[in-house]
Amino acid sequence: MTKTQMVNKFYKMHHVTKDKANDYVTSVFNIMKDAIKEDGSVSFPKFGKFDTVEVKERTQVVPLNGQVVTIPAHKRVRFRPFSELKDDVNA
Repeated sequence: MTKTQMVNKFYKMHHVTKDKANDYVTSVFNIMKDAIKEDGSVSFPKFGKFDTVEVKERTQVVPLNGQVVTIPAHKRVRFRPFSELKDDVNA
């Protein structure tokens, strides 16, 4: 599902304008992004948890030219689905 599809679904379910629906959906994603930045995780019961993982610095070889490059340490966002979501998807 794309953001546009989500906005359209929200618009139809809640009978608001498409602009309002877009504002609401955008706000939810911004709130989630800010929470992950500040707290390192966001959890939704019966759905799953978004959290950050520290990735260590590493070296890698570029296959095209054989050059060795260093990839700096950084944070990566991961999603862990809860069992309820897994069960619903596999039902």
